[in-house]
Amino acid sequence: MTDDQLLWLSNGLTIGLLTGCVILWLRFFRQPSAERSAFLAPRKRIQSPLGLVDVGMMFLMWAVGISAAIELAGRETVGSPRTVAIVGITQLMMTVLTLGVIAFRYGPSSRIIGLRLPGILNDVQLGTIVFLMAVPPILLLQALLVQLIPYEHQSLDMLNNRQGMYTAWFSAVLVAPVCEEIFFRGMLQGWLQRIDLKQWFAAPQEGGSGGPPFEVIGGGFRHINGDPIEMPKEREGLYFTTGRYIPKLVTRDSAHVWLPITIASAFFASMHLGQGPAPIPLFLLSLVLGYVYHRTHSMIACITIHMLLNAFSMAVGTLQVLRENGAGVAMP
Repeated sequence: MTDDQLLWLSNGLTIGLLTGCVILWLRFFRQPSAERSAFLAPRKRIQSPLGLVDVGMMFLMWAVGISAAIELAGRETVGSPRTVAIVGITQLMMTVLTLGVIAFRYGPSSRIIGLRLPGILNDVQLGTIVFLMAVPPILLLQALLVQLIPYEHQSLDMLNNRQGMYTAWFSAVLVAPVCEEIFFRGMLQGWLQRIDLKQWFAAPQEGGSGGPPFEVIGGGFRHINGDPIEMPKEREGLYFTTGRYIPKLVTRDSAHVWLPITIASAFFASMHLGQGPAPIPLFLLSLVLGYVYHRTHSMIACITIHMLLNAFSMAVGTLQVLRENGAGVAMP
């Protein structure tokens, strides 16, 4: 393709994304308030049993696995397509191993972190809609920041040859979304929400209910002030049991909901220090991902948003490199 064709294609992707964003927001505000309220409606979920040991275990497994992969490939080759591919495969393996450990300790990890296959198409659709509505404004902010601070990313440095291009797409579009969402949303945010919620659990008074009114909505789920939470069977040291504790103040906009999201987002953004202005827009992206995860408990939706962002960024970056070997855009 000629340089002009590549430029038109790159601009077409950007214009198409912005157009989709505007159309979806217009449709959203034209809907009745009841339908708008149903968007990102809370879903039934298990209160995360994960603790600091689990989060630390995954982080340690990642660190050891990546270090071993780098040693295997040779430290002098760090940043090469071969080493990046080996590290990416190692990250996926460590993530799968961590999910296995969680399943062994607590039961099906798919239920605990929200990685459910039933309804996957609906979750992919939800993630696509959220991506189109929320990500374009973040990308516009990023485009402004890149004018002030140069952006750097190793994936863009590998786009100059075919092998590097395949590796960069594999790392950015598959490895990063899957591994990072499972860790930052499923494990870190899940654990922080449990720690925060623990402060809002009150033991019942002698002869009293011990909490505000609640509504039993079936299947072992209790619905308090807007958010449904599944109360699992009693298991000492793991769950708050329905017989001893009643959750209260579980609201969609309270500080104890946003604090875990914000902390997880700060860690997420800090992982991308050294990439110019990327931590700023990626912090905002993480707030969106955290809120979606809090409301829907869908890991599939979060991974979809993350994948689409990175795929868009890689597509624009690839076209720019092919056209003029220019700089790209931020990728978490």
